[in-house]
Amino acid sequence: MNTVFENSNSKGSAQISCITYKNLHNISHYHSDYELIHVQAGCAEIFVNEHLFKVNEGQSIFVHSNGIHHIRGNNDAVITVLKADKKLLDGIFSRRTLASPLIEEGCELAAFLDGITTEVIPEQASKA
Repeated sequence: MNTVFENSNSKGSAQISCITYKNLHNISHYHSDYELIHVQAGCAEIFVNEHLFKVNEGQSIFVHSNGIHHIRGNNDAVITVLKADKKLLDGIFSRRTLASPLIEEGCELAAFLDGITTEVIPEQASKA
């Protein structure tokens, strides 16, 4: 499978983007940003560094900087993607990795992402 490098979509001093998509399908790619992928509705197959995860509603995937990944949402999938500039999280994750990128339900991520989308970066909200 071909993999492409994706430039950061941050412009100027913006260091975070948070966009909600419907029926998201993308190609295998990597970027320097850290990425949190949250399935709000439906389900998705998310490939991260040679591992395939079936991610259901309420679950999330965390992708480290330069992690190779792609998303295949089902027909009713609603997926929010939060990207954070490498500089913001390197202090935490540069020498650490999660045992698994899958984050189970119950972590209150939906409310957290909604807050970021509506309060911090309203111009990027729901560009699906």
